[in-house]
Amino acid sequence: MRVYVGDMRTGPDSIGPLEGARFGLFPTNPGASIDDHDGFTNETPQFSCTSGADGWCEFTVDVTELPDNNRLWLAATGSPVDAEGNPTRYANPQWQTGPPLAVRERSAAVAAPHVPDARARSRPDVLVVRGEPQLNHRPGPADRSADRHARRRHHGRAARREQLPAPRRLRRRRPAVPAGSGADTDCGLKVALVVDLSSSVTGYVDDIKGALDSFVESLQGTPSQAALFTFGTDSPANGYDANTGLLPVATAGDNRTFRELYTDWGNPDTNYTNWDRGIGAVADANAAHPESERFDMAVVLTDGNPTVYGPNPTPNGQLDDRNSGYTRFRELGNATASANLLKSQGTRILVVGVGSGVDGPDAAYNLRTISGRDPYTGDNIREADYFQTDDYEPAGHALRDLVLANCAPSVSVVKQIVPYGGTTENAYAGTGWEFTGTPSPPATVTPTTGRTDSTGAMNFDLGFDTETADLQVEETQQSGYTSMPEETECVAKESGEDQLVPITQDPGNPEAFTVEGVGVNSVVSCTVYNRAPDLDSASVTVDKQWEVTRTTGPNGETTTDTYAAGDQPTGLNSSLTLAGPDGAGAGTQAWGDPREGYSVSEDGSVHVDENVTIQPSGCELTGTDIDGQAMTPGTGADMELTSGSNEWTITNEVECHSRLRLNKNVASGDLGPQWWQLRAIGPDDVLPGPNGRTTTDWAEVTPGATYQLAERADTPEPEGDAPHDIVHYVQNDQRMKDPDLSTRSRRARGAARSRAASRAVGSPPTSRVP
Repeated sequence: MRVYVGDMRTGPDSIGPLEGARFGLFPTNPGASIDDHDGFTNETPQFSCTSGADGWCEFTVDVTELPDNNRLWLAATGSPVDAEGNPTRYANPQWQTGPPLAVRERSAAVAAPHVPDARARSRPDVLVVRGEPQLNHRPGPADRSADRHARRRHHGRAARREQLPAPRRLRRRRPAVPAGSGADTDCGLKVALVVDLSSSVTGYVDDIKGALDSFVESLQGTPSQAALFTFGTDSPANGYDANTGLLPVATAGDNRTFRELYTDWGNPDTNYTNWDRGIGAVADANAAHPESERFDMAVVLTDGNPTVYGPNPTPNGQLDDRNSGYTRFRELGNATASANLLKSQGTRILVVGVGSGVDGPDAAYNLRTISGRDPYTGDNIREADYFQTDDYEPAGHALRDLVLANCAPSVSVVKQIVPYGGTTENAYAGTGWEFTGTPSPPATVTPTTGRTDSTGAMNFDLGFDTETADLQVEETQQSGYTSMPEETECVAKESGEDQLVPITQDPGNPEAFTVEGVGVNSVVSCTVYNRAPDLDSASVTVDKQWEVTRTTGPNGETTTDTYAAGDQPTGLNSSLTLAGPDGAGAGTQAWGDPREGYSVSEDGSVHVDENVTIQPSGCELTGTDIDGQAMTPGTGADMELTSGSNEWTITNEVECHSRLRLNKNVASGDLGPQWWQLRAIGPDDVLPGPNGRTTTDWAEVTPGATYQLAERADTPEPEGDAPHDIVHYVQNDQRMKDPDLSTRSRRARGAARSRAASRAVGSPPTSRVP
């Protein structure tokens, strides 16, 4: 005989296996208690099995050892264990099943717990198992084709359904008490509010909203976030808005905005109760986010037992499972699978059962199956897994107590930013503001320094053995903002009603104040305001730089130098024009000087342009950009304005080439210039100079280098032997007076022409080097 042991949902229509669960077959009812042995029976089974990795738990039954009635009881005997040998699951010895009635007070109709009984029909030798039999049932959710096995049996006024087969499921233990919203503190939650809006809450929606208000308001002033989920036939419930993601609720404004999500709720349309999808929707949201952004806790608020399961259980308005609409093992088992998945993601489930539909010890079995072992007893709010209460008001108070119990003793700081020209009424949450807490000795504080998170809040957790402690709180001011110490206010939240707490401002430091007399049960929340700078006014400053590239090496190597406005080489010039503000046309503006008076909302952007002149003949403009954005001088660019100072830099890229050409001039006599060879001779580490006859080609030379200019009379070229008269010509030598140079020299400075002049003997010297 095989039993499939399911664990948690692996998809909308699938449930994965659980390995390591132990089961037994017993000749008589083995009995089990919620309080003893985690719901597992402690009796010794006649036959045993342990589920494998595929979830199947297989018994080998010796039919010669069966009891006289050929019946055996199936019960869970033990949990899988973790690496340290600790059990990871608990069991429910029974569930409450039955049909819902048309009236809200229906506890009597479902009071009798139900254990299915698969009886032998005709053959006395058939093995019959009492419990939840699994005979070769495939893994996954309860197979809808198995509805043909449903049988109806009456017990008093209760019509109880038995649905076979269905997987056995053990419940995951709850995750550890949440450590808050990621800060180094226990105060502050990421919580999913999962609200039952099935048809049975008609007439009680205002009570539900009141309970939600009590809980959500208690989160104000703590670094908490909340999300709103609803369920009925599916999730969200028919007739209600889509489920939300996490939203901040720390500030008064954000808290009010969250409560407005359900302010207009009215009585529901036709809706069954689908625990499976209500919890599964939260697990789906978790799966879409990294672990750090998942829910610490899911609070499930319900007034009745589940009556449908799975996604879209009523296609075309009719139940897909025709025998659904009742609380059966199938509805409870699928809800358990979704709850197991949510717990595996690290989310604690707290179920609040409200009203007669889920009161009494039998309904506790069902609430327990999707949450955990421990009921709320009035003083165990941090450990409780489920509540049972008569109406919604105590439920709201209990949820409020949950938040406050996680926070004492502590001081939370809520940062609010007042818009420029606005008031505290339209303040918004300040994210990323740093605060430092300094307690009075010997008290300790964790953390000593922290930043407000996306909720606009952070929390200082205090530790002390004295009756009370003081805490000085100091913020790190941000540029442009103005402290508003007169608006700082602290309240004590532990009573359920916010009560003002006196504080002492530091007279020498507007960013510091002290909260005095924090007690061991104190939950203090302080709101600190800063006025934002004028976020609409703007100024514009445009800076200038030149990037000049020259050829400097013998193999064409280049060097680029950067110059600020005014420091660039002679002959490189530009002027700036700016448009605006207030729609004014373009006008000149000095480089580096701010132009005030712009409005982000009115002007939006500013047109920036320049006029450029490049005078050196060997230089050319090769590119222009403004803060990395390409720009064409004369066309300009439109730059978007932001509040405050806008500063951009226009960069002109210029390439400069120094060139030298030699020209021979014969001042008198009959010989032409072609009889002389001309050369410019530079050092070894510079570009070679020009050479040739009469007039050489332009040659690129190294700027700043000194070149010797030389000539000689060639005899064999270009037209044979030079005439004898050439010896009577002398150079008019006006060389530089440099003892290191033996001939005429020239220092390269941009494009230049050097002219060597010769005269016949006796002619006056007129040659010069320009």
